[in-house]
Amino acid sequence: MTRFRIYLTCALLFFIALACAMPSLPMNQSVFNTSVAQTVNAGLTQGYVSPTFTQEATLTPMPTLTQELLETLAPTTTITPTFPFIPTDSSTMSVVLSPQLVVTVNTNCRTGTDKIYAVEGTLLAGESAEVVGVDPTGKYWYIRNPDPGAKYCWISGKYANFVGSTSLVLVLTPAPTPTSTITATPVPKFRMAYLEVDECENWWADINFQNTGAIAFKSIKITVEDAYSTKKHTSITDGFIDLDGCAGSTKIESLEPGEIVTVSAPAFPFKLTRRLNVTATLCSEPGMKGVCDTESFWFNP
Repeated sequence: MTRFRIYLTCALLFFIALACAMPSLPMNQSVFNTSVAQTVNAGLTQGYVSPTFTQEATLTPMPTLTQELLETLAPTTTITPTFPFIPTDSSTMSVVLSPQLVVTVNTNCRTGTDKIYAVEGTLLAGESAEVVGVDPTGKYWYIRNPDPGAKYCWISGKYANFVGSTSLVLVLTPAPTPTSTITATPVPKFRMAYLEVDECENWWADINFQNTGAIAFKSIKITVEDAYSTKKHTSITDGFIDLDGCAGSTKIESLEPGEIVTVSAPAFPFKLTRRLNVTATLCSEPGMKGVCDTESFWFNP
């Protein structure tokens, strides 16, 4: 047992000596450098917090709004409205400040730009309405009707004040004024002429009257003036009376168109031998009413 221990000890010493005598093995330089770098990096990175970099926002400059740019962006389509013009309902349009019209006196709003058109509404003094159009003359405005009935109508600008921008107002051509059928009013007309002098204690002139118009006459006023004495005598009667000297008289109630009647003028207390003036008025109704016509002439008996 002791001998075994001695052999074992000697063997260990031999191997130890052999190991010391062997040359050292060369170390790979790249492996060494990598190891060293990893070691250094590990040491540097211990406790190191990587900073956070925030990229600054890049601001794109806005283009300058010029007249040229506006003209480029502006639509080139020209809108020509036709009448009757009905604007788009305000519920479907963008909110804009609509031009307004304020009247200073009560003013009617009509279907056209003339008094012959029907009244669709009325703006009271101080009341305003939205303006959507103007006629080419600038005298009438097309407005939103404030009253029930037609949605839009024309109103005279004579007593109105415009508020807002005229650039928002369309120039509209109103419907042409309708040609009205005018029934001609019959015109009363007559002519007269001296016939003769008659007498019965007094003297008077007989005058012929002819109805040359389209209306019958039913009353008459005659005034006779003596040119020398300037005396006047007047008579007014319903119907037309012809005195036949002292024998009596004839009366016609109405002088129809185209007819001729003899009428005795007012009498004078002297014989008629000098220049006289006769003025006569004939009317279509009794009592010198209705439509009338007046004529005058001079004559020598």
